[in-house]
This record gives sequence, C-alpha cells and structure tokens, in this order.
Amino acid sequence: MGALPVGAPPRGSNITARGAWPGVKETQPPPAPRPAREGSVTASTKPIATAASAAEPPADSTVRPARAALGSSATAAPAKPLTWPGTPIGGAGGPNNSRRAELTIPQPLTRNAAAERTARPRNAILEGMTRMVSLLLALLLAVGRTLPALAQGAPRRAAPRIELIRDAETETLLRTFANPLFRAAGIDPHLVRIMLVRDDAINSFVGTGNRMFINTGLIEQLHSAAELVGVIAHETGHIAGGHLARLPMAMRAASLESLAAMLIGAAAAAASGSGGAMLAGIGAQQMAMRNFLSFDRSIEASADAAAVTFLDRLHWTARGLLELFDQLRNQEALLPDQQDPYLQTHPLTSARISFMRAHVRTDRWSNAPLPAGFESGFRMVRAKLRAFLEPSSLTLSRIRSNDPAPAARYARAIALYRLGHSREAIAILDGLLRQAPANPWFHEMKAQVLFDAGQARAAIPEYQAALRYAPLQPLLEGELAQAMVETGDPARLRPAVAALQVALAREPDDAGNWHELGLAWGRLGDMGPADLALAEEQLRRGNRRAATSFAERARHALPPGPARQRAADIAHAVAQMRH
Repeated sequence: MGALPVGAPPRGSNITARGAWPGVKETQPPPAPRPAREGSVTASTKPIATAASAAEPPADSTVRPARAALGSSATAAPAKPLTWPGTPIGGAGGPNNSRRAELTIPQPLTRNAAAERTARPRNAILEGMTRMVSLLLALLLAVGRTLPALAQGAPRRAAPRIELIRDAETETLLRTFANPLFRAAGIDPHLVRIMLVRDDAINSFVGTGNRMFINTGLIEQLHSAAELVGVIAHETGHIAGGHLARLPMAMRAASLESLAAMLIGAAAAAASGSGGAMLAGIGAQQMAMRNFLSFDRSIEASADAAAVTFLDRLHWTARGLLELFDQLRNQEALLPDQQDPYLQTHPLTSARISFMRAHVRTDRWSNAPLPAGFESGFRMVRAKLRAFLEPSSLTLSRIRSNDPAPAARYARAIALYRLGHSREAIAILDGLLRQAPANPWFHEMKAQVLFDAGQARAAIPEYQAALRYAPLQPLLEGELAQAMVETGDPARLRPAVAALQVALAREPDDAGNWHELGLAWGRLGDMGPADLALAEEQLRRGNRRAATSFAERARHALPPGPARQRAADIAHAVAQMRH
C-alpha cells in the first residue's frame, strides 16, 4: 500500500536478520552459525538452547560468527495489495489470466416459425426476468457475505517471503527523518513501526498495524537525504489519510459492481436472445475495474499532497521528491502517451511530476537546506548498506583505497571486516574515530570487528562508548550483554542480565535478546528465569512446542509470583493457539 513504484537471533552491531515482529512469523528454523566471508553476510544464529546448556561458559578466545546477518526469512505483507475486481468468481491474478464465470441458460423449445420466436408472449418474458432477478439477488447476497474476506486481502496465493533486517544506525536515521513528519501529520511516532526490508527494488509501503516498510534498495539507490525524506513523507500521507483502512471497502464495492454487471448482462442476453446485452455487461465490468483503479490513483495523489503539506510545516524542501520522480520516470515501461491513465494503480509519473514541479516552483521552502547532519548521516548509512549487501570485492574495487571521504572509508572497513581482515578494518575505524570520537556507530562497528575476532573483552568498552553517545538503544544493549556473557566472566553476568532487561523493556518482541537473557540466567545457575526467557524467545519465533516445554519447566522451577504466572500464561496461550 502506498509504494512509490519503479520498476534467529543474530546480534548485529550492524545488519542483523530478525523475524520476531508481531504478525511476522518465521517460516523456517534459523541456519547454523558460520563466519562471514566474501559475498556472504551470515547470521550468528543459535540452535534452541536449554538452560542447562546455557550454563556452560565458552572460552574467551572463541571466534564468533558475524552478527551482520541476513539469514532468516519472514512472512509479511510486503507490497500494496492488488485485487482485480473483474474476477470475483474463481479468478486469480489479473484480467489476462482470469476465468470467466459461464452461465448456461436453457432456451425454451419453439416451433419452427420465425413469427413465434419474435412474438413471444410478454408475460413469459416477465416471468423469465423475474426468475433471473431473484437468482441475481440471491447470488449478490451470498457474494456480499463472502466478499469481506476478499476485501480484507485474503490471498489467493501464498504471500511472498521477505527478509527483515535490523541495524541501529539505519533505524536511528530513519527515525530522525520520520518522527518530525509524523508529528507534523498529527501522528504519535510511538504508534508507527519502521521496518527495514532486504530488497534491491526502489520501494516503500505501509502495512496494517501502522507499519512502514523501507527497502534497502531504496536507500542504496537514492541520491540524497531529501529524496528519502520525501519518500517517508509520502508514506506518512497514507497513514494519516487512513488509506489502508479505506481500501477494503473500495475493493468490495468494485467486486459487487462487477459481478452485478456480469450477471445482469447475462440475464438480459438470455431474455432478449441477443449478445449485445452481454457485451454491455462486460463493459460495465471494465467500468467497475476503472472505478477501483481510479480510487487507488486518487489516494496516491492524496498522499503526494499530504507529503508536501507536512514538509512545508517543517520548513523542509520537497525538491527531493521531485528529483526522485524524475528518476522514476526513466523507468516507466511505456511512454506516457501510450499508457491508459485508468489502468494505473497510482498516478502516472508525469502527472505526479507536474504536481510536484508546480509546488517546488512556488514554495518558499524549496531551496531550504535540511537540518544539519541529515545529508552526512544518509551518506554513511547508504555506504554501510552497500558494503554489507554487495560482494566485498565489488566494494573494494568501487572505492579507492586513498578516498578520504568518511563514507568511503567506512565502507572499506566493513568490506575488509567481512573478508576476515580484522586488523586492517580496525585501523581504518581508529582513523575515523580520531576525527569523530563521539560517533557511536564507529564505536559499534569496531566492537563488532573485535567481538567476531574472538576479543569479547576488548569489544565491551567500545559497546559502552557507543551507548554513551547513543543511549536507550535496545540493539546496542543486547550486543553489549552478549559480549559480557561471551567473556565467561561470572562477574559480568549480572550486568549482562540488567542490560538485557533494559533492552527488553523497550522492545519486548526481540527474540534475540530473550535468547541472550536465557543464556545469562543459565550461566548464573538460575534455571527458572532461564527457562522462562527461552519460553519467551520460542513464543516469538512461533515454535509452540518448544515454548510450551520451556514454560512448563519454568512454572515448576519458579516460586509463586509474577514470573511463575507468566510461565503459566505462556503455556495457556500456546494451548489456545492450537484450538
């Protein structure tokens, strides 16, 4: 919904695959851990742990796999729902592959006389039409009862799988851009979730539950922070306008209109003995489809208009959105004059460019710069995503070794880290830190390199520095706690538990942090809380059997109190899911 069209618990100080969001269910167990190497950014996933196994500390020299991971797949509704109103009976896909519902209507026996065929009694025609209208009404009532499920987006085919990835730096940048826009639109920023999708396409969309999805390909291929701000403003327009909530009603109305036109056309053709009435019914079906697509075009135009309104309220330029539209125009499949405007699920790029150009020409804020740090932050995130998602050899060949730009050096450090050249990567990061010692993301990246090189103790002060400059970051809290646990130092286990509890208070659906909390409690020898944490983890991963097993063990090990009640609640909730 609202796309701008063109054509496991890994700990990630940078990019980590996550599949534990509400409504996003993992479709397969996480893969086994393996170290990151050329062209393969892997997840530091762990098999299902027990509290007993969690009590065994690892050696401090253990080489940890990379947590910059893109390993687990998750199911979600990744794109704007598209339902063809002209195929409500058994159809699938678009109009080219739909199955037409054929009505076989028996014809009355007639004598072999032309006069009798053309002069049937009027009352017989009326009786036949009455019977047909009764049939139509019955069918429409039945369809009216079944269409809400269709209008709510019931899929005809299995939904495609997408990969959600987590990165504290990228999420912070997106929030920095989005939260002022949300407030300008009268939306509480805490009510909107922003999710990062690993996908090369230039795309973004909003989903149910006020979730905004941003493709990594969008960030990688944009040219400026202003373009990304414009995209987020457009998606904010969809949320503020309640467009996703209005779509099912439009789909239902179009489906009913299309079916009624088809059946009435069939009835008229049967009564008159002419095919012209049936053709008129087909024409009405096409009109129903056009009406629906016209509604879809109107909400896209509405989102554009809302976007520039929000940008004006913040005194931010809308020029980036215009520049993005110019970029998208080059990717149109057909020339604008060859396209049927009614068959577009969004306004034609040329129409949107005209609207945006007129606004930019007259708006007083068109040449106003964005707030300080927006452009530099965007360049760093774009460089980071490219370095983690493209083959490292390509990164190193694309960026000169003597390129002085911070984003270029950042990307080279990541590429070298992924190739296993930890010492060279740290040397570059140390140089960046000398220039920007308060940059939390350089500290975080250095900590990850050290941790994955088996130097968990050395990684701890770097994680602590990252949290000092970027406090209240649940991902960083989890990474720090994991480094503490991996040292095997019993004195660090209690601080690790405290850090994880802080992180989970802010993001209770983070399955990775529940896993780390289970390990920490297990190594402290406190099996009741360990089993409860692992039950929470498995509940969020959709592993009902494991969740029930851990919850029952926790219920028997814990003393009476809230924790024991929580274990009982998990077991009861899983039992209810099975019924």
